[in-house]
Amino acid sequence: MRIAWISILFFWVTSICDLTFSAQEVYSQKEREQFHNSIHQSCLDRQTRDEMNANLLPTVIDESCKCFAARTTANVFGSMEYQLALYRKDNAAAQRVISRFVSTEEATSTLISCLQLSIDQHGGWNKIKKEGPSGQLSTQIGLRDGYRSAFIAGGIPACKSTQNQMPENKNLSENVIEAYCECSMNYLADRVSPATVAELGQQKPSAIKYFEEPQKASGDFCRKKILGLKGQ
Repeated sequence: MRIAWISILFFWVTSICDLTFSAQEVYSQKEREQFHNSIHQSCLDRQTRDEMNANLLPTVIDESCKCFAARTTANVFGSMEYQLALYRKDNAAAQRVISRFVSTEEATSTLISCLQLSIDQHGGWNKIKKEGPSGQLSTQIGLRDGYRSAFIAGGIPACKSTQNQMPENKNLSENVIEAYCECSMNYLADRVSPATVAELGQQKPSAIKYFEEPQKASGDFCRKKILGLKGQ
């Protein structure tokens, strides 16, 4: 498990169900910029308060949030469904599109990708950490608060992808696999520390070795718990 573009909009003409309109008629560039700035600020507010980022340089958090805001804005405003909702002044439909791109799973995946991009641009994990006590993560076992939420949300997609590729799971429903992955990530979150998670992101051999045992135990525990409940 590895823990760990500004898009310029060109106005074009789109045809949906015989309805033709230009993007410029649906929203202004100012509205798009306001949306981007709101997402960026919200990301900054949350990420700077989160323990999981305590050892990261502020510039890395800012770069990651700018990337996150840009990608989310591009996805939302590039959606024909969103443009059509704006054209029809259907706020409920517009909100559904926004919710799809800022959902926990989608948002976490985007933010992790942006963080990794920033890390690569700075030359690796060792180049983005704060120096001194303020950059030290807790070694206390058991993730809490935002760190726990991010660890679980970030790990579930990778878990689901792995489980879906296993031949023995071909008859299991998506709901069962998702329940299994939620169980597994929660189990692991109770058995690792923030410091260990950071070291996993850096692919440190000692952290990977330490993680092997709880990872295997989580599989045994959750197979019994989830498959037993489902009667598989």
